[in-house]
Amino acid sequence: MDVLHFLSGLWGSNVDRADSELEILETVYKSSNLNVIRKFIRTRNEHGKDANKSQSLRQAGNEFYSKQDYVDAMVHYNESLEFAPPDSLEYATALANRSTLLFELKRYKDCLVDINRVLGSKYPKLLMHKVFIRQAKCFLELKSYDAVEGVLQNFKQWLQIEQGNLSTKNFEYITENIRAIENSLTDKPETILVDEPESTLPVVTGGENQKFAYASKKMLFKKNAQGVGGRHVLANSDVKKGDILFVEEPYSTSCTSTHSGYFTYCNQCFISSLTCIPCKYCTEIYFCTEECREDYWNLRHKWECLAIRKRLLSTKCSLALGIFFRASRTGFKTTAKNDHSYGNKEENFPYVNQLLTHKMKMAESDLIYKTKETVLMLVYLIEYTDFIDWLYAQENRPEVSRDAVYKVIGNILLKIVLQIATNSETVLHSFVMFEDKFSPGLNYHTVAVGLYVSSCLMNHSCLPNAVRSFHGSTKVVRALRDIKKGTEVTICYLRDPDINSHKARQSALLKDYLFNCSCRVCTNPNWIYPWLCFHCQGAALTTSDNRLVKCRNCNHTFSADMYVHKESRAHAYRGIYGLYDLAPSNLEMSLNIIHLYHKNNYKFMYWYSLIVESCDSAGDFRRSLQYVTKMAQLQRVILGDNACIGNMNMELKRCNGLVNCCLSFDDKTTENYKTALQDAKDGIDRCCDMLKYHMRSELVECYKENMWKILSAGDLNYDQTVQLYHFNSIPFSTKVKVQAYTTNTSYHSFKR
Repeated sequence: MDVLHFLSGLWGSNVDRADSELEILETVYKSSNLNVIRKFIRTRNEHGKDANKSQSLRQAGNEFYSKQDYVDAMVHYNESLEFAPPDSLEYATALANRSTLLFELKRYKDCLVDINRVLGSKYPKLLMHKVFIRQAKCFLELKSYDAVEGVLQNFKQWLQIEQGNLSTKNFEYITENIRAIENSLTDKPETILVDEPESTLPVVTGGENQKFAYASKKMLFKKNAQGVGGRHVLANSDVKKGDILFVEEPYSTSCTSTHSGYFTYCNQCFISSLTCIPCKYCTEIYFCTEECREDYWNLRHKWECLAIRKRLLSTKCSLALGIFFRASRTGFKTTAKNDHSYGNKEENFPYVNQLLTHKMKMAESDLIYKTKETVLMLVYLIEYTDFIDWLYAQENRPEVSRDAVYKVIGNILLKIVLQIATNSETVLHSFVMFEDKFSPGLNYHTVAVGLYVSSCLMNHSCLPNAVRSFHGSTKVVRALRDIKKGTEVTICYLRDPDINSHKARQSALLKDYLFNCSCRVCTNPNWIYPWLCFHCQGAALTTSDNRLVKCRNCNHTFSADMYVHKESRAHAYRGIYGLYDLAPSNLEMSLNIIHLYHKNNYKFMYWYSLIVESCDSAGDFRRSLQYVTKMAQLQRVILGDNACIGNMNMELKRCNGLVNCCLSFDDKTTENYKTALQDAKDGIDRCCDMLKYHMRSELVECYKENMWKILSAGDLNYDQTVQLYHFNSIPFSTKVKVQAYTTNTSYHSFKR
């Protein structure tokens, strides 16, 4: 039985939402059968390491590697590591196989990181020559010849020790490789390997705000006169498009998934890496270095690892525990140092404590369920971890007896659970995915949920004037357009809002954030579907009863039936020919039938997309580009000239159309080709200018470099270029220093 069904079936009393968190907790705690909860935790299966599963996944990875399917090979090698018991043969072999793949991908520094781990592992001694040869080749590729000599020294020491155990064939193969490596060193200048530069975070525009933590001086925190609710963020001075308004570290985070296909995320620092290593005990958590793994264990994971193995925690429960564990190190202090400011970078829990729980807006069933989750976490912490012993050993230990400690920590934990229900947000890492040569798009890896105490005060709008992105776990908020002083700063809570679905937006906002949106888009959903006024050619909107169409310019009204009839005719005409076999010319005839659309009617996007799809299938990229350009222009008219998701994807599609036009030219010497090439370059630059609102600068440069490769290489190398792009978009971890993989250590130090 999963936790959801167990807690839903667990008996509990009704609660009064007007009660305090402590009163609600005590009501549910006392009405719950704690022995049933204890048995559920005790008898629940652990999902830990599995040597047989690790071996099976590694063998599957080898099959993908042999087929040159490097993405699936990397996925399976990572999963093999995940299930391999620590310090086991399976763990060492998975690392060695992953290093082989990294070498094939020319990720030499990453390869050296894994090799360094293999040298200190239980990898078979008689296969170690493969590791030394690969290590030497990496340093040769990096032109670090002193390091190659160090590898040769270790290699020869190993050979001297293991020579008697080698076959004649293997011995000759090894000595031949040693001679080849030595010959590669003749008269070659040394290149000194240097550490990767630290990835620099953006900084807020206009300097940091001393009264509003993590915010720009251009931001102002406001709340209504009564001091409760109604909190929001205003522009304290005029803001320019592109200004950085917040750069905020999370108070705490919880990974939703450390897997993102061929690479993984570090749970401690959220670096994306091709060389992450798993927790020693569970199969859910990854780290970029052994140091990050140790730090995370000491901060929180030593108390939650068993709960993760038993699948007791939802993502938000894990986030609540992360906040709880961090606050416990300062004795759960809730008094702010300065009432005239908001936020404190050193210790932000007093401001976490000020966040609203919105429990009065919650359904009673939701409130009871969240309280049951809290009771489950309480029983686990008190009876299955040493957290209480640790807590009472601190200087700021609770002033109550151990028998009553559940009230103290339970009250705090329940309030945190209720606060993060509406104040936490999903941490998403964006990237450009090339699914095929016609439709690249902005995609997201859902990495974690986190609590950002300052920037979470911004309100929602379906047409926001600011947008957020994430650099690791750091949240960056930029202005999408100029914002006048005194104007409220808003973001869209829905990461990828469907502007065509007012009902879906309202439903999602009510479910996740407990409010109905009243922004311009939601107040009059029909405003993006204007009809053409027959009297003045202006924009006419359907009335709320859907019976009339009224012009916003001349106020003339018309029957809605004639518009609907014409639109139905166009759809019927399209249906005669079918969706995918329809020629572009026939689709254009359908467009002529619906001349009653105003030029800014969002429904044109549907018809344009059909024509683009048809043109792409027919290889008519120039005609396709005309309609992609129309789509991009219409998107900007409706959503404004900003970097929202829809605009970004339209520009990516338009840029790809420009590149495909260039590739379609047989004669590269004509003036038409030169014009198309310049248009493609301009399109790439425009996309990069917009991508900076969503992605780290390194990823933007990687996208730009990839587009240039496609533009210069042509169709023949498209698939290979794209596969390498997806790997090269993962930077080498700046936390791994050169000294960690350059070696002058003798082989004897690696012997077990």
